[in-house]
Amino acid sequence: MNFRLTIQYDGTEFHGWQAQEGRRTVQGELERALSLVEGGEVVLHGAGRTDAGVHAEAQVASVRLVRAIAPEKLRDAVNGNTGRDLRVFEVAEAAEEFHARFDAKGKTYCYRVFNERFASPFWLRYAHHESRRLDVERMRAAALLFLGEHDWTAFSAARCDAGPRERTVAR
Repeated sequence: MNFRLTIQYDGTEFHGWQAQEGRRTVQGELERALSLVEGGEVVLHGAGRTDAGVHAEAQVASVRLVRAIAPEKLRDAVNGNTGRDLRVFEVAEAAEEFHARFDAKGKTYCYRVFNERFASPFWLRYAHHESRRLDVERMRAAALLFLGEHDWTAFSAARCDAGPRERTVAR
């Protein structure tokens, strides 16, 4: 059976998405929990990767299991075997050809700025603190420059073998 998982996590204690030997990662934790359910090794595919310390509210992943299991039971079993900073909040059966990475239609990123003289302990993990006054109108004008299709090669790792690096920023 092929499943589509929607995941939330606080990335503070994770070394990113991709499984890495000897490091706690989102993919590694989920594959460990899913392997307990499956009774054997599994491979989880994410719609994208996040860096260390990055959080996700609704990241999509896909996994194929031999074992027949109801989506709700799979969700509960995975959540019962992961830390409180990682949760699968939705599981659905998916078409056999569904692949989270290749079927992704887009991604949404949210960057938060806490603009006060002091840093809030409640926002430390989830927002950048900036104590100086922000010129929001100039920021909005600058943001418009990102709209459209652009080549992001300069932001890629030197040895990245990913395909085309052109992306379209819709809003």
